[in-house]
Amino acid sequence: SQGTSVKTIGSINGTAAEFQDGSQGTVISFGIVNPHHGESVVRPEIARIKALGLKGLKFHPVEIPAIEGMPPIQMFQNFDPADKQYDYIYKMAADSGLMICWHMGHPLKGNYKKASPEVIAGILKRYGTIKMIAEHLGGEEWESVKKWLAEFENVFFGLSYTYPNTLVPENDSLAILFPDNPPTHVPSKTSPALIKQAIADVGLERFFYGDDFPYMDVGYAMAGLELLGLSELQLQAVLRDNPYRIFGINP
Repeated sequence: SQGTSVKTIGSINGTAAEFQDGSQGTVISFGIVNPHHGESVVRPEIARIKALGLKGLKFHPVEIPAIEGMPPIQMFQNFDPADKQYDYIYKMAADSGLMICWHMGHPLKGNYKKASPEVIAGILKRYGTIKMIAEHLGGEEWESVKKWLAEFENVFFGLSYTYPNTLVPENDSLAILFPDNPPTHVPSKTSPALIKQAIADVGLERFFYGDDFPYMDVGYAMAGLELLGLSELQLQAVLRDNPYRIFGINP
């Protein structure tokens, strides 16, 4: 969520904390801030997120251009994470032990604002203690992700929206939304071989299950995992053990 107002963001974070607190340890929640609100507003909200016991910050910096015949898409935050005016956010996260979860990449071809592997690597070179989540398997071609992020052992990869191409449903949401500009990270770009290569390159311990529900059906995600040919112990690691360790969950 973009969180277009200060009041909305406060309400979202409060609700996330209530949901987490009432889950008896089965749910962890991340908070949100809107970088456009400015430092005087964002700083105290990050402090509140920490005080609420939320695990970290979730950013969706994607810029979506206007699409003819459609209302403006306002579910994304439309900011450039490489802009150093936001360094105070990363410093606060580093100092307070908050994780940062990124929606990685961009659904459209072109030079749009996004969290790319190169951008995230630049942030980590300045604030290297932040534990970061690169969702959607890094959001770009794996060779680029590996080039920029493999060296950072505190970067972990979520498998949301990366089910193998044999399982892409006809009603794929992004393919329908952008028929004239096919998304670069649509699941058809992912294959069991690619995911297995990624695991071999940086280690199974840096990956964990994701599905991106409701944009991807949980059944497709689980079926995709089965196509990887993981052993029972490896599957247990991706589904349970790795998330426990990465997110600091005590089973």
